[in-house]
Amino acid sequence: MLFTVKQPDELTGRPFWFPPGGGVERGESYEQAATRELFEETGLTVPIGPCLWTREWVGKMQGRWYQALERYYLARCEDPSRISADSWTELELQEIQEHRWWSHEEIQLSSDVFVPRRLGTLLPPVLAGELPDKPLRVE
Repeated sequence: MLFTVKQPDELTGRPFWFPPGGGVERGESYEQAATRELFEETGLTVPIGPCLWTREWVGKMQGRWYQALERYYLARCEDPSRISADSWTELELQEIQEHRWWSHEEIQLSSDVFVPRRLGTLLPPVLAGELPDKPLRVE
């Protein structure tokens, strides 16, 4: 599941797609935060698998500068038709333009911008069941 925001990517002007996620709240582990954020942004309650990738992002959102240390976890969904926006924040309701499931092939053929940036090349080993021993640092 990927989301796109109303504002296109600043560098390319193309649609910008990112996975569900958000910040870690006080007292949460990264895995607990991933589980909570996945539920809040999709309505899905599924087991969170291993951390596959990490990424550092520095950028501006809503006029404020942020530095984010991101972790990407594997999560498998048996019924992708159950997506719900019922727990979206006011900001998410205002900013998220569209959400959809993408196939690996669609990502590879698209000229849109994805996070992580090399998502199309990062997915094949994961889809083949070849998970990294430790999270890979990605852009």
